[in-house]
Amino acid sequence: MNSLFKDKRVFKNKKANMTDPIFLAFMLFSSFVSLIIVVVMWNSISPALMDAVESTNTDAASIAQINETHSKITSGLYFYDYMTPIYLIGIIAMIIISAFFIQSHPIFFFMSLFLLLIFVLVGVVFSNTYQTITNTTGIAETAAHFTITETIMYWLPTIMIVVFFVAALFLFAKPGTPPEGGAI
Repeated sequence: MNSLFKDKRVFKNKKANMTDPIFLAFMLFSSFVSLIIVVVMWNSISPALMDAVESTNTDAASIAQINETHSKITSGLYFYDYMTPIYLIGIIAMIIISAFFIQSHPIFFFMSLFLLLIFVLVGVVFSNTYQTITNTTGIAETAAHFTITETIMYWLPTIMIVVFFVAALFLFAKPGTPPEGGAI
């Protein structure tokens, strides 16, 4: 493991940039949609699975243990909704930390403002697509249990704007002399 950190080629050209808020939107959208799909699938196969287990097993202790395991899995899937703020904060922290370690010239801030328009459009598309998916018949009932996730996806364009400006602050407002080149 030590040799991995000694080899500088591993970390060469590993930079974040101002397009990280699109990464944020994609990660949130894909993980939240995947979670909703998994829960919908679990809810659709769960009753048939439990009926099959109870009809083939006659031991009351085994059935009780299977029911307990089933309820833990179900509650664990719904618990992911409470973990989404931690997930969001982790991704934002990763973006801010990576922006802090990049040397960039402040003049690129004005050029990066054009990227902000793209970020907002991507955020709106992901937010509206998530709303469309979760309002679909059959999914809406399950998605109603994920209120925190729903709120984050509703405010995704605003979150992207805030992340953009905080990352830009850490990227462009460092003390000292600006470098010759820059990253955008």
